[in-house]
Amino acid sequence: RKAEVVYNSLDIRFEDNNQLLERQRLSSGGYLIYIGRIVPLKGLHYLIQAYNRLPHLSLPLVVVGRFDATKPYHAYLKELAAGVDVRFIGAFYGDSAYTLIKNARLLILPSETEGMAVSILEAGLLKTPVLASDIPENVRLWGETIHYFRNKDIDSLTGSLDVLAKDDSRCTSKVSRALEVANNKFNHRDQMAKLLDVYKKCIAP
Repeated sequence: RKAEVVYNSLDIRFEDNNQLLERQRLSSGGYLIYIGRIVPLKGLHYLIQAYNRLPHLSLPLVVVGRFDATKPYHAYLKELAAGVDVRFIGAFYGDSAYTLIKNARLLILPSETEGMAVSILEAGLLKTPVLASDIPENVRLWGETIHYFRNKDIDSLTGSLDVLAKDDSRCTSKVSRALEVANNKFNHRDQMAKLLDVYKKCIAP
């Protein structure tokens, strides 16, 4: 049977919440961000271990997502983050999440597996550089429009994170191409029209 593919898509319209940055003691372009579920397959433990190896970085690592230190995996992450500037600030959604993504120096997605990562799409539309694992799900969707490290490889992640955190021009070098892909390949109006078309086909007598 023929398969119809409808990509994730977004129509982002929001205003920066500068008060949120102030409350979290963050400055625009002055932090790294992970946003998403805090579960093992998302690979946050790889990111914190890599961050641990870069004590010279002056950029805090901000972790956005529901966090409960009584859960074994979360407690493990908290232990990994001891002594370094990793901030578990809880979950944020909508305009608040977009503000945190837009103003980050770099969004890191260390997932071992994905479907289509919405956080990469959000970062693409908000013109925030992305460093992601080189899993097929990311590479096939985004090509050379974002930065990659080898999946599950802490050495590779450490090296890429170090270079991108220190070299602003290299870090932002792919932003315009990611925005173009986000606006064209994953265009919200086009994807919603395709979804409506598929729906009509499904209910047709």
